[in-house]
Amino acid sequence: MYGFSGNIRRIYGNGLIVGLDAGFESGSSRIHIEGINGHKVSSTYYFSADGTTRLVSSFLNFFPHGGIKLNFSKVNFDLIGGMDVAYCLNTLEKGKALAEVGANFTTWVERKTVGTDFRPRIQIAAHYQKMCIYLGYSHGLVNYRAGYIGGENECYSRIFRMGIGYQIL
Repeated sequence: MYGFSGNIRRIYGNGLIVGLDAGFESGSSRIHIEGINGHKVSSTYYFSADGTTRLVSSFLNFFPHGGIKLNFSKVNFDLIGGMDVAYCLNTLEKGKALAEVGANFTTWVERKTVGTDFRPRIQIAAHYQKMCIYLGYSHGLVNYRAGYIGGENECYSRIFRMGIGYQIL
């Protein structure tokens, strides 16, 4: 997953932080294809195959948050928490595989199943002068496979974040 964002925040004299982060993020997952299942009018078929498919999702993300700043001599730490509100722009499946019978299979399909995901998030950042590094985790509350029939139908986003930041003002 990659992304970029900007934030505004207020830090009060007692170290209380209140802020809003807004940005874009894109994540993908890749699956190795080992076989192709299909059906014709009156029969089904299976071919061994070799290929990959990728599911790519893009989001606009808003992260209102609060927390506390811990001041040390040269490095300061922010401990923050809040709720990601992630609006899904699109989710595309792109893939190709070569079957044992010599046939090529491709896919390029829109797979968007949710409009907005809500993700509780925690994050820690270490600041030195105007630079920072951060680590965070968020867990989505919206089931991306709600309404599906058959099989395992629970799929929630789980996002580990790490990044760097630079303070402009």
